[in-house]
Amino acid sequence: MSARSGGCSHAPGKDGLSGLLHGNRGREPANKADGRLWRRVLKLAAEKYRGINERHLQELLAREHSIGVCRESLRKRLRAAGLEPKRSRRPSKYRARRERRAASGMLLQIDASPHDWLEGRGPLLTLVGVIDDATNQAWVRFAEAETTRAYLLLMREVA
Repeated sequence: MSARSGGCSHAPGKDGLSGLLHGNRGREPANKADGRLWRRVLKLAAEKYRGINERHLQELLAREHSIGVCRESLRKRLRAAGLEPKRSRRPSKYRARRERRAASGMLLQIDASPHDWLEGRGPLLTLVGVIDDATNQAWVRFAEAETTRAYLLLMREVA
């Protein structure tokens, strides 16, 4: 048996084929919570904390009752007991795509992006750019920084 295999040998040894079975087979987990604890948790969830989401319930159990339970174990036990999760989600917002402008120049979008554009082979530069909404035509230039001057020089090119 190697240390990496976790004590499980995949070849029958002195124990024969029964040696292939895990040594903990049939035993209760050492960290298994008793039934009384889960009955108490389920009673609290069904009565005192009805309608609370699982994450909040887990926090309340720990803070108010000194009961530490794993979120996934809590979720499984709640489902098995027929306690469904809170599902009060807001309806999604209505979002419609904006139509492009009808003519060139009606809407110009402008922004700047400071970055190491020269990948260490020169100074840090800022790429200042304008894009026309109707035609997708773009104008760009490099500047030392994102300044009003950089924007105005680019807008002069566009005009």
